[in-house]
Amino acid sequence: MAVAAILALACVLLALSALGLVTMRDPVNKLHYVGPVTTLVPILICIAIVVEEGFTSVAGLKSASIALVMLVTGPIASYATLRALAMRARGDVVPLETPVAQ
Repeated sequence: MAVAAILALACVLLALSALGLVTMRDPVNKLHYVGPVTTLVPILICIAIVVEEGFTSVAGLKSASIALVMLVTGPIASYATLRALAMRARGDVVPLETPVAQ
């Protein structure tokens, strides 16, 4: 029962994030709605697996390591995306030259 409740909470967060992603027009605002998906949902799924299988099981250890990687890399990816958007808005990004066929 606890596992179902945890997974239901993860699904609700996913649905709310998807709704926010669809309704927002600005890429920066859209990125704010992706944050819970990259941080909270993997943690909730990891907790559900650990409750079901136990932390010392292979599934528990794998889910904990995956959740840790996503917890660390999610904010880094968000920051890199926001930085690229800001650079593009300022005009700091120079398009690559297309090779000319000879």
